[in-house]
Amino acid sequence: MGNQFEVNKIKLNLEVGDENIFGIETELEQVLLNIINNSIDAFKERNTENREINIKILSKQSYTILIIEDNAGGVKEESLEKIFDPYYTTKSTGTGTGLYMVKLVIKNSLQGDLKINNSEKGLRYIIALPQKEEL
Repeated sequence: MGNQFEVNKIKLNLEVGDENIFGIETELEQVLLNIINNSIDAFKERNTENREINIKILSKQSYTILIIEDNAGGVKEESLEKIFDPYYTTKSTGTGTGLYMVKLVIKNSLQGDLKINNSEKGLRYIIALPQKEEL
């Protein structure tokens, strides 16, 4: 994935401590890849300059919070409500399954929660994952 950042001239800013995340590692990887690939697509579509993706991980109460934010300009407000619906896409070549799968994995497999909103610069994903293994 590091090569994708170089090829697409994206600056990755990481703010990570020693927080724990429980769950299947490959599933969390798929979630992050999907979100990052969406940012890359948005950068390309909008021809964004000075491309940045910020990933911040912190602990809050009994949750590990992942905040992933790009500076690709965000999405229209009406799309925010539908963005996790199956087969809904804002891309010309999209299938609309990526963020739907992301939401399913976070809620069902990782027992977490996912919110999305527009920040001043772009799209912000907030993922809250419990800090304990589900019994």
